[in-house]
Amino acid sequence: MTQVGQCGNGTLYWILNDFTTRYLNAVEKIPDSEYIDSDAFFTPMPGYKIRARLFTNDSNTPARERGMFMPVFIQIMQGPYDFDVKWPFNQNVTITLIDQVTGENHLRKVMCYSSTNEHVQKPLNAVNSPIGF
Repeated sequence: MTQVGQCGNGTLYWILNDFTTRYLNAVEKIPDSEYIDSDAFFTPMPGYKIRARLFTNDSNTPARERGMFMPVFIQIMQGPYDFDVKWPFNQNVTITLIDQVTGENHLRKVMCYSSTNEHVQKPLNAVNSPIGF
């Protein structure tokens, strides 16, 4: 199961339990195992509604490179404050993967998006396509 916590400042704390099983399911192509979505969360009020998406075994990666990368994305969602926020979404997003084994090899990436990118425009559907690294 996934545990999610959110601070009022737009920070998402997302703990993935049993990741190895989820990864192996994706390798075996078990339905609905290719990615994991977080619960929705909000940037500071009035906020954009966002969720995170982690691809457990990215099928778009060449076979020889699978298992070497962990693609992480965000998705802008329709939310109750869409008329109060400025579009397109132009905030930096920082993703930090915490090394839970040694505590020494954390990975941190700051993503900035072009205002012309369709993924950061006001959603016309429930959720925009994912964008990430």
